[in-house]
Amino acid sequence: MQGDSNRSSPKLKILQVLTLNGDSGIYGGPSQVAQNLCVALKKNGYHSTILSGCLKKESSIANDLSEFQSVQVKSILVSQPLTTLFSVTMLRTLIRRIRKSDIVHIHFARELIPISATVICILLKKKYFLQTHGMVKPDQRIFIRILDIFIIRKLLRKAFRILALTPIELERLRQYSQNNIEILPNGIDFEFYSDSNITKVNSVVFCSRINKRKRPELFVDAAIEIMDEYPDISFEIYGPNGGGLEQLEEHINQRGFKIHDFYFGPLSHAETRVKLAESLVSVLPSLEEPFPMVILESLAAGTPVVVMPSCHISETLRKINSSFVALDESASGVAGALRIQLSRLRNNPDWYETKKVSFPYFGQEAVTERLIEIYESQLDT
Repeated sequence: MQGDSNRSSPKLKILQVLTLNGDSGIYGGPSQVAQNLCVALKKNGYHSTILSGCLKKESSIANDLSEFQSVQVKSILVSQPLTTLFSVTMLRTLIRRIRKSDIVHIHFARELIPISATVICILLKKKYFLQTHGMVKPDQRIFIRILDIFIIRKLLRKAFRILALTPIELERLRQYSQNNIEILPNGIDFEFYSDSNITKVNSVVFCSRINKRKRPELFVDAAIEIMDEYPDISFEIYGPNGGGLEQLEEHINQRGFKIHDFYFGPLSHAETRVKLAESLVSVLPSLEEPFPMVILESLAAGTPVVVMPSCHISETLRKINSSFVALDESASGVAGALRIQLSRLRNNPDWYETKKVSFPYFGQEAVTERLIEIYESQLDT
């Protein structure tokens, strides 16, 4: 693919727009996807940059292969801390950067920054691509229904392409727009996670935001169910508070433990990468998780995983190994999958070549190749 990097002339200027990007990792998967795409596009000879919001006192992520620009933003409504992040400087920067770009790739949700970027593209007559990351789906709340009818539906219909992660998301997006949707899965740079110096430790981890949908309480209950069988293994939760930390603490207290028995705070992305690589198993018990980047990162780091049957990539993970998916949506279902994996690891620490068998499904190269084809298709229209 490297040899095709100059097939567009002049070289396309690609701007990705993201609500939030920073070393806390609070925005989760979309932030990591944007970084991976930006790095991969730059490797293939394209001028690729990310423009994102950045919280006060938080540094933006730096990478030698890419250009990231962060603009300080704050929440307009305290009750909607991510949805209403914005600033006058962000508005001015969006206008200036979009005007100079050939392609605008917006990581889209019902949030003020991506909505504003999309409206600016329409006003400046710029073709734009919306990647929704499972964040736009039917919602029966009155405010969301009004927003969808008068704004979201129109923005999606005017997009040059809407990029869905899975067939499930594609079908849901067809309720908003019909003819401009295609699937672009997430990928991961397996070479980036190749670090033979990281030694495994006896831990099973949950690394994600602490909120209701991620269901860290299910992880706790699964851990309690099997911890007596594996007294040498610790069960650890890492991640920024996404509004669910108080609920998690209450749940842990009700089970007869203290919050510090399970929760060890947030990690930077670099720290998360090491934590995933050194752990025995990575668990994400989210309900209806579209395409979890933390699971791809775990696989790339050589660490087996457990997701729920409702995860949109569960069938793909079953093809790799059936124990990568919980038996059902319960804590006991997670515990059952963990028993299988931990028993195998106890007998043979090298029981599974996770990186090798996962690469054909989740390698970044094929994803980037397809994205470039989608970008360059706009030149013919």
